[in-house]
Amino acid sequence: MSEHYPAFQLRLPKGGPVAHGRLLADGASGIQKFVIRAGSPARSEVVPSFALGTNTYHRIRQQLIEDGTIQPSEQWPGWLEVSEDVECTSPSAAGSILTGSSVNGWEVWRTAGGRPLSDFMGQDLGTGSPAAALREAELPEPGQDLADELHVHDRAWLQEIRDLLCDEQQLVLYGPPGTGKTHLALKLAEFLSGGPERVKLVQFHPSYTYEDFFEGFRPQEDPDSREVAFRLTPGPLRELADLASREGNQHVPHFLVIDEMNRANLAKVFGELYFLLEYRDRSVRLTYSGDDFALPPNLFVIGTMNTADRSIALVDAAMRRRFAFVELSPRVEPTRGLLRRWLRAVGKDDEPADLLDALNARVDDSEFMFGPSYLMKKGVHREGGLERTWRTKILPLLEEHHYGEGVDVEARYGLETLRAAIRHRRGASTA
Repeated sequence: MSEHYPAFQLRLPKGGPVAHGRLLADGASGIQKFVIRAGSPARSEVVPSFALGTNTYHRIRQQLIEDGTIQPSEQWPGWLEVSEDVECTSPSAAGSILTGSSVNGWEVWRTAGGRPLSDFMGQDLGTGSPAAALREAELPEPGQDLADELHVHDRAWLQEIRDLLCDEQQLVLYGPPGTGKTHLALKLAEFLSGGPERVKLVQFHPSYTYEDFFEGFRPQEDPDSREVAFRLTPGPLRELADLASREGNQHVPHFLVIDEMNRANLAKVFGELYFLLEYRDRSVRLTYSGDDFALPPNLFVIGTMNTADRSIALVDAAMRRRFAFVELSPRVEPTRGLLRRWLRAVGKDDEPADLLDALNARVDDSEFMFGPSYLMKKGVHREGGLERTWRTKILPLLEEHHYGEGVDVEARYGLETLRAAIRHRRGASTA
């Protein structure tokens, strides 16, 4: 029934040609897919940050180019062209693939008259009915493709994360540094929401406050009088909550990712929002604006906590009751075997994984074990890179950890020591 929606078009950058697409009827998950029409132009190059910021869309674009779905255009020399209809997970995915950059598809796709796609999201297939807004947000089921992309050992682990979010709406990933907590949180939020435009990232720190997080008075300059006055300004949570509550968005998941959550004074940052995290069907009177406010049911929260920075045991019972807690530790999967799976996926030798396992076996504090991210950077796999990383990143942290204990860190954790231990273990196992 997508013919009830108007046709949409997108002008490519730098006065380029116009691409055409159509919006599909909502799927069961509330994710609105978008189809790029055959014959649409695409940009021939990508912006430098595209592969980093929206890696999923970059990879899809590259695959479409490799299989010939996107190919050099005869109609527009210097541009590419889509040879057949391409179904995308969202308007933003479609726009990003065509432009080679991260875009908000709800704004860049427009009708011939210039109206953005977002103007039509309050309508149910053109009837004007609010039926779409009344549906509950449903999270899509993670597939094996996502498990392979994230190098997770078992798709069932991702399914459990998805089920926990469905039940609790708030979840914390906790573990030592380098275990991929933030990367995993962002990738899961992007997948479950249908696109990066529905995900907002904030990072807590010791001076972070309720006024930074939700709303407060901040100095702002009047553009006409140039006078500075304090005005009520929304923070990231208020902005995302308002977006999720907007007509047409109520059945679409939105995600707030809070990085380094336990570095802030959580009671001070959340204030009366503690209550709303547990009771999504109730409202409270806000401290500054005086508005009655409720957290929308389609807003999900994923936090990360670094156990080496501040123990998770210090998190108060009120916060613990409102979040599900999932451990990401080198002791357990999916973190335990992640580095080995990644090395094999990119065609590298297993030695870094063997060394990491040997290192963590000698660390006496589970909250201070080393995650795989330390050894997944490009520099590690250049000539001399592993030795340099060990000398400048891993050993200094261990020096700090054993400060005042008289431990010879090099003798206990150095590369040559660990390599000798690995050779000895292998020799013993074959004897």
